[in-house]
Amino acid sequence: MPSHWRPNEDFEVIVFDDGSVDLTKSRLEEYERDNSVKVLRGNGKGNFAKNNNRMAQIARGDWLCLLNNDTELTENWLQPLLAHAQNSNVSLGVVGNIHVSPDRRTVNHAGIVFDDEGRPSHLYEGLPVNTPGVQSNRTMQAVTAACCLVSRKCFIELRGFDDQYVNGFEDVDFCLRARKLNWEIGLCGDSVIVHHGSSTPGRFASETRNRERYQDKWRGHVQPDIDLIPKLEGVLWPDRSMMYLILRSITRFPVVGQIIRCSVNTTYGIRLRQAIHRRASRV
Repeated sequence: MPSHWRPNEDFEVIVFDDGSVDLTKSRLEEYERDNSVKVLRGNGKGNFAKNNNRMAQIARGDWLCLLNNDTELTENWLQPLLAHAQNSNVSLGVVGNIHVSPDRRTVNHAGIVFDDEGRPSHLYEGLPVNTPGVQSNRTMQAVTAACCLVSRKCFIELRGFDDQYVNGFEDVDFCLRARKLNWEIGLCGDSVIVHHGSSTPGRFASETRNRERYQDKWRGHVQPDIDLIPKLEGVLWPDRSMMYLILRSITRFPVVGQIIRCSVNTTYGIRLRQAIHRRASRV
């Protein structure tokens, strides 16, 4: 945080500890004794939407900064994000930022785009972060809530996240609902954080149900822009190589895709992916 900001006056930190079994509990107790954070606790059976809705109920600020526990903050990440939100000449409901992978060289998220069937993807994922045009300010249909600013007024008007989603699609749904009520969604290219990406075991346990709920609500109501935005910004993405097309076709078979998601997103699969990311970050 900026050095001149005063805790609990200029900003407040609210943490939801949903059944941590590591040193998180004792560390948070230390912070509570210092009165530097407010801690809400669950029993490990909550979800992203419910937990954030509960924290938002006691938050006092005009802007709510949502932040996942699998992120690493960089120097000067917040100030440009907040300036982008406060200085906008439109009614911004949500402002996202650039997320890079643990290697700090490749993009994890630069906004969310949609294909012809309305399926969301992270814009410019996999590209080198220094690719010209990637770190730009842009208007989006949606951004990830792993790190973003949300207008308190917008959050209240939408009554928070739809908690029928369980750890998936609730952020896309929130942004689309906000746009429906004439709130704008922005992306601040000057704010960058590190995101380990879907690192919580069980993160995809409800993926099929979440996807079905999302499709039922929004099929036919989003604009395909997965090709449009890169074309307008002069960025070559995604890679439409033959290998890319073959792999995409294979993974989109329902049975094959389900098997791959189940394998990659098990506790062991996530730990393997994290180990690979950590090794890459040391290269």
